[in-house]
Amino acid sequence: METVQFENKAYEEAFDVKVLRNAVTSPDGNKLVFSALGSLYISQNGKTPERLTSGTDFEAEPQFNAKGDQIVYVTWNDENLGKIQIYNLTTKKSTVVTKDPAIYRTPSFSPDGKQIVYRKRRWQWSSRISIHYQWNIHC
Repeated sequence: METVQFENKAYEEAFDVKVLRNAVTSPDGNKLVFSALGSLYISQNGKTPERLTSGTDFEAEPQFNAKGDQIVYVTWNDENLGKIQIYNLTTKKSTVVTKDPAIYRTPSFSPDGKQIVYRKRRWQWSSRISIHYQWNIHC
């Protein structure tokens, strides 16, 4: 009896992304930033999206500031937990703005861009899991 053989690739070099998450438009409407495959991407004036950052952590929940020149977002990795970062579209650099590792969610700039409000989740492991949510403002 002969064995049936066929090609079965474990992965494809290129494929179409089917799901975009956390899509937001810039205040002027010319840029779209979204999360896909654990990274942030930007499309400018309807062009092909490009990777926004070069980070290795999962990235999500982007929000533009009112001027549209900065993007605040959350990151996560299983070893170091999460943080909030700001990406400057002019310098093309990210800056970490939080010090404590935690689960950060829904960051957003204040209207004047001087503060960031976000949710921070902490927990304690014991016989009962205790989860605390708090709203924070970063200046």
